[in-house]
Amino acid sequence: MLPFIVVVIVVALSIIPLLGMLIATFRPADTLPLDTSGLWTLEHYPKVFLDTKTYTILWDTVAYAVATMVVSLPIALFFAWLTDRTDMRGRGVFYTLMFIPLVMPAFMIAIGWIQLLGPNNGALNVYARDIFDLVSTRGPLNIYSFWGLVLVTSMAVIPTMWLLLLGLFRNMDSALEDAALTSGASPLGVFRRITLPLLRPGVLTVAIYYTLVLTEVFEVPLILGPTAGVNVLSVHIYEQTTDPELGLPVYGLAATFALIALILGAVLIAFYMWAVRQQHKYAVVTGKGFRPRTVRLGNWTYLCWGIVAAYLMLAVVLPTSIVFWNSLSAFPSVPSWASLQRLSLDNYREVFSGGNLTRMVKNTAIVAAVSSTATMILAAIVAWLTVRRPSNLTRALNAITFLPLAIPTPVVALSILLLYIRSPIPIYGTLWILIIAFTTRYLALGTRLMHSAQLQIDKSLDEAAYTSGAGPMRTFYNINLKLMLPAFTNGWIWVFAHAVRDFAIPLFLATAGTRMIANVVFLNYATGQQNLAVTYLVLLFVVVVILAALARLTLTSGRVQR
Repeated sequence: MLPFIVVVIVVALSIIPLLGMLIATFRPADTLPLDTSGLWTLEHYPKVFLDTKTYTILWDTVAYAVATMVVSLPIALFFAWLTDRTDMRGRGVFYTLMFIPLVMPAFMIAIGWIQLLGPNNGALNVYARDIFDLVSTRGPLNIYSFWGLVLVTSMAVIPTMWLLLLGLFRNMDSALEDAALTSGASPLGVFRRITLPLLRPGVLTVAIYYTLVLTEVFEVPLILGPTAGVNVLSVHIYEQTTDPELGLPVYGLAATFALIALILGAVLIAFYMWAVRQQHKYAVVTGKGFRPRTVRLGNWTYLCWGIVAAYLMLAVVLPTSIVFWNSLSAFPSVPSWASLQRLSLDNYREVFSGGNLTRMVKNTAIVAAVSSTATMILAAIVAWLTVRRPSNLTRALNAITFLPLAIPTPVVALSILLLYIRSPIPIYGTLWILIIAFTTRYLALGTRLMHSAQLQIDKSLDEAAYTSGAGPMRTFYNINLKLMLPAFTNGWIWVFAHAVRDFAIPLFLATAGTRMIANVVFLNYATGQQNLAVTYLVLLFVVVVILAALARLTLTSGRVQR
């Protein structure tokens, strides 16, 4: 009975909204999927598939995703090698420092670099024109470009990519490398002939997965892309939800563009699954304990720390500093001694006196906490069922939970919006629709994490519990869930941090009474009130760091007490 109930829940989360979106592609512009008017049309398909602009958007999306992956992957791979295969001093400090960009909103990094390298009044451009006595009033650098978009996005995704790659090094036995070195091979030859071939399947898997993730990135292309002339699918879907002439939603056209994003995601997920199957041919974890070979850096430690410091300066220090500076200013300004006396706390007074901040923080915390808990509990049950009760039903369940991974976030949000905006279930305009969207979005990642943890628990523990008279659910809770608590905790914090800093789902689904902090940040930025936008961004950043840290301490202390 339990597998059937879980399948129903997962189908309701993952498949039914997509069916609603598919129906929307056949409905007229002014009709919702669940309307009973009976009107049907194919008008959206020629508009989308016969328009050359569609293929330009598709090319921009793929080029942007691949270029960002090519830039960020080597840096993340280098950081993973530093932290796991070298004797670099201060690795604990490195882990702590990487937590900051990991939870930092990508929107904050993007706005920070707009204020640093905007062609007219960007702080670094102004300094460069003064230092080199340049006559031009623009440049010399311009963040509004394809490569500006790529570099800003790379800064945002490197921390999570580093975490994925770190597992590859930790699971790779160095016995083959040691044997080659003992036989007289050079370190470079060992890396080229042994280390790289062993890592290649895993790195390829991460590369394909992140290419998929980057095709759905929303926040950075939303504010940099239009001016840079780069139009990606995720932003275009969002733009199509409102007719530029009538100002009314055109959900059928948006759903048809979302169908392209879904097809692109399905192709990439097929490549990802192929890469995962290839990875099993390069098993590098032995059945006995092993100690990874540590590379002694010597004086190279200082150069390595210099590279780490350069990344943290670009990704965290510079954008955060300029955003904080302008949150104290009435308008965007270049930091200088002359403008120091004009700084004030007026923006913060206006934000705190508005009366909406408390409600938005409460909404953000409730949505993030409930969706994180629901995601990880459901993921733990799915993992337990697929590992402990293999059957056609549980295998189908495992496949269905993997489906949202191929669905870009704007498509998830749009499909849920179309399903519930005029539905007998009255959740549109409540926090529940946001919770459902975040749970749907992150269920695949939570399930992958819990599935790996479940595989490490021997079945004999369940059998011993059954012999002692425990039922299935009691066995799941008292044995499996408690043993998987470290993975559960890490997954909970990951989902929580991403739910708090996500912009796509709130922009699609939040209403006046359910706005999260992300909504008001974008609203102020879009209406030209950049001083208030950056003030809310600073507060959002502080909320993310504090709530994620408190969650980590709470869940960790609970595990220690047990």
